[in-house]
Amino acid sequence: MKKLRALVLASIFGFVVLPASGVSAESPTPIEVRVIGYSVNNEPVIAKRFGTPGGKVVVAVGSIHGNEKTGIRIVREMQLQPVSPEYDLWVIDTANPDGNRANTRQNANGVDLNRNFPKFWSKKTCPSKYCSGKRPGSEPETRALMKFFKEISPQLVVFYHSEGEVLVLPSNGVAKPRAVRAYSRLLSLQITNDFCGLSDCSGNATQYLTATIPSSTSFVVELPCHDRCLKDAVIQLHIQGFWSAAEQA
Repeated sequence: MKKLRALVLASIFGFVVLPASGVSAESPTPIEVRVIGYSVNNEPVIAKRFGTPGGKVVVAVGSIHGNEKTGIRIVREMQLQPVSPEYDLWVIDTANPDGNRANTRQNANGVDLNRNFPKFWSKKTCPSKYCSGKRPGSEPETRALMKFFKEISPQLVVFYHSEGEVLVLPSNGVAKPRAVRAYSRLLSLQITNDFCGLSDCSGNATQYLTATIPSSTSFVVELPCHDRCLKDAVIQLHIQGFWSAAEQA
């Protein structure tokens, strides 16, 4: 069935989602499942590892805003596909399990986790859509991600958000712009570093990563809906986009 789907995609888009030479066509099993921290409500934040330890470290985060769930579909499908042995892939379905369960943008403390990171943090009114928390890194989910990224030192991190159809760079740039361009070309998505509008892009995860791991490339993929609008073929294109970016990172 998977081979048939790949052939259908090939006929539509001119590519095939197939494993690299020498990689099994079976759905991979994680080589590690790590609880990297806990949410406000004591739900685990889980990172699953695929590929080869010692390979290029790349990360896909399906959701950091709990009501933005389309990216979870992408990263879950990614976990069903073989990983080239040159990569050490970590996948986080959601960094905000409480918000995901409650279908809210914020965590259980009402904080927008993507305004809570300590680099370029600025105070945002609480309660509000963009509540930044009482202080930088105040939230357990934020601290879990910070510690995890420091431990694995990724070369690429892609965060999936919605709503929009654009790639968003951190204001302080990325190490390998060509990686972002590779994703952009495949999906025909515009690249910008000004997507927050009046909310002010401060305290973002991508800004934090660029500032603390200068060799990393991290960016946001804004998807066109919060849940279940992407066709299977488009999900496959986003997975291809991720691996195209990984190759260039």
